[in-house]
Amino acid sequence: MDGADGTVIYDQRVRVDFAVGSGIRGRSYLTNREGLLFMSSIGWYANGKRWDLSPGYRPESHQRFDRQVSDGCLACHAGRMNPKEGLANTYHADQPFLEESIGCERCHGPGGSHVTRHQRGGDLSLPDFIVNPKTLDLTRQEAACNQCHLQGTRRITRYGRSEFDFRPGDDLSDVWVVNLGAMKQAAEREFPAVTQAQQMHDSQCYKRSGKMVCTSCHDPHRAVVTEDRSTYYDARCASCHTSTQSTCSATVAARSSKSCIECHMPRYAANDVPHTSQTDHRIVRDKSKREESKLLPMISIYNEVGTTLPDWERERATGIFLQEIATRRSDRRLYAEALAHFKSLERRLPDDVPLLLSMGTAYLQSDDHVAGLRCFEAVITQQPKNVQALESLALRHHFSGNLQQARQYYERLIESNPWRAEFYGRYAHVLGQLNELPAAIQAAQKCLELNPTLSHVHIWLAEVYDRNQNPDLADQHRKIHRRLTESGVKSPE
Repeated sequence: MDGADGTVIYDQRVRVDFAVGSGIRGRSYLTNREGLLFMSSIGWYANGKRWDLSPGYRPESHQRFDRQVSDGCLACHAGRMNPKEGLANTYHADQPFLEESIGCERCHGPGGSHVTRHQRGGDLSLPDFIVNPKTLDLTRQEAACNQCHLQGTRRITRYGRSEFDFRPGDDLSDVWVVNLGAMKQAAEREFPAVTQAQQMHDSQCYKRSGKMVCTSCHDPHRAVVTEDRSTYYDARCASCHTSTQSTCSATVAARSSKSCIECHMPRYAANDVPHTSQTDHRIVRDKSKREESKLLPMISIYNEVGTTLPDWERERATGIFLQEIATRRSDRRLYAEALAHFKSLERRLPDDVPLLLSMGTAYLQSDDHVAGLRCFEAVITQQPKNVQALESLALRHHFSGNLQQARQYYERLIESNPWRAEFYGRYAHVLGQLNELPAAIQAAQKCLELNPTLSHVHIWLAEVYDRNQNPDLADQHRKIHRRLTESGVKSPE
């Protein structure tokens, strides 16, 4: 970062270990830090051939190099992960990916026994788990695609399941509960990136045909090159719409100059991924009458045809969704609603870590600190390195003035994830309050090593150095603080 005078304030470099993406739309980059994977704040966008902030980052405030990539991201953006048992979002450092690219097994299921069976001359005594999606009912055919292409506004795993549990032949709801709620898709502006399945379900083609699935139009085994797009997709439309004369209101001249998808499936910007677009899968017949999709209720759980979610599982998911919305909106009323859904589940699911984390957050934000701490302590009994629970416990004790307990939780938190600058900053503050200044200074320096833009840490160090009779170092940090402030860097509230 350059200061207002053009000289360098800091120069931070972070090694990249993996590139994610085919490069057709762009690429994101990951850093492997002892089995924890972090996303680079800078990504490459093929459209315009440019570098820019990665999806989910905003110029005014973003997570720089400490945004950890989750199981949910990698379940779709990589072939097969190599997770550590009992630790979410944590992988074997020497080989985090068992299969880097998406492979055949993603749509066809585990293939090891299939290969062995045929190597032994078709030994029918061996099981064969290979699935041909065409032989499945329509719901399970869709599920094979929707495992990655139906995200909703939020989806969570069901009780006892992980992001890596889905196998072709399963229903989507065997593994995930998807909330489609409050997803407003703009008619003439933008869509969220992964909403194609929801859009298709809104289309008259899908509703009236009774047989339409993703592979009605898409060949999963090949990408259609640009010059063949019109011919290929026109043929897919014509496989159902056998008489364009009776179904298309455009003139013959207009039909001959444009493909079906140019009029009925135009491209729009993806509002949560910069510099990219997606195709409108609503397949609207009359462009002039294209209206905004109906805004669904805040909680609208996706129901697959022929499947039923148990009532207790629906209560669990609804409560978690409400708690997360409450956190985004700082809405105490929604926290209370979430807790009402959790009421019958706390005894039924005492080992449910996602539920305990959500309940703990809702209790703390509803000022029931005893119940909140109890939930987070139950989590770390099962998962001693659970970062969310440890951070919540550390913060609660820190704010309550229980400094020794806060110190212990911060130390466990840093041991679990030593790559988050804010953890060291808070730990330094606790150590300073305990008058352990050498250790506090060391923690603050580590904080700035990870994130040199934290101007409030510079000013805190300046004050500590003043108390330690070290005016030169105090002045050095004040100057950096001033230059960061002059360059528009704001301290967190």
